Amino acid sequence: MVPHNLLLQHSNMGKQTDLTLKERTIAVHMSSKGKSIRDIATELGRSKTAIANCLKREALTGTPSYMSRKKSGRKEKIDKRTTRRFIRELTAKPELRRLPKAKLNHELTKDLDLDICPQTLVQKFKQLGITSHIARKKPFINES
Repeated sequence: MVPHNLLLQHSNMGKQTDLTLKERTIAVHMSSKGKSIRDIATELGRSKTAIANCLKREALTGTPSYMSRKKSGRKEKIDKRTTRRFIRELTAKPELRRLPKAKLNHELTKDLDLDICPQTLVQKFKQLGITSHIARKKPFINES
């Protein structure tokens, strides 16, 4: 019997969220103990199909994780190598950090054969933790 705090209750049928890591691990463990897919699905409050797919993935890949899935969606325009180059240039030339995003985009991509939207570059930097800030206004320090 699975502890009650690990169970997720799902009232509606149809496409749900993916099984959590705990649910996948419990499903694999229960299956190895000889429980049927129906029993596991009832115990976890998930569909039989979701449990069957989890167990099938575990049998094929050796892990119930979704990490072995092929990524879907559009490929990133800025690859890892180009990202490292952009970071290197930003750290070498601090004056670039003060440029507007359109000029920064032009400066960073002029040598490369890339057609990148300035917003794409800003989003990439934001993912890396590089953000822009407006300097705080401070009074001048005068000798009086």
